Amino acid sequence: MAKVKVDIRGLRKQLKGIRNEWQKEASKTAEPVLKKAIIEENILRGKSPVQGEGRFEKYSVSYRWLIRARLSSFGKRATPVNLKLSGQMLSTFSVKEISKGLSIGFSDIIARYHNDGGGNLPERRLLPTRPSERFNRSINMSIKGWLESSLKKVIARRGR
Repeated sequence: MAKVKVDIRGLRKQLKGIRNEWQKEASKTAEPVLKKAIIEENILRGKSPVQGEGRFEKYSVSYRWLIRARLSSFGKRATPVNLKLSGQMLSTFSVKEISKGLSIGFSDIIARYHNDGGGNLPERRLLPTRPSERFNRSINMSIKGWLESSLKKVIARRGR
């Protein structure tokens, strides 16, 4: 039997370099891509970004009355339930690079109350924080497309 040994140490080094460069490239563009997919395309349309959750639960009767009576001057409407009054909570959305990937979240405490149903708020899932939860299909497709395009950019730069 004939045997051939192939040295792939150089290829491994190149792949590691590509991976590191890709992580840097992806982290630069992560926040705007995910903000658009999660907030603009889902939450502001009244849909949970979490797979299987569907539309957010309606506002309570008393809150709908408050919207009509006082908050409509801010542009607040009773439908869709988009969790936006001043925009403060949604503006605290951030994406941070961590050692094993990305940390996605809201720094506003109200987001946690909405996500977990704390206080007198019903549970309206903003992020998949439980082990069995995942982002919905449209967000997963956005993430996949974004990762592929950032990898293509890195490979194209290295090919020059």
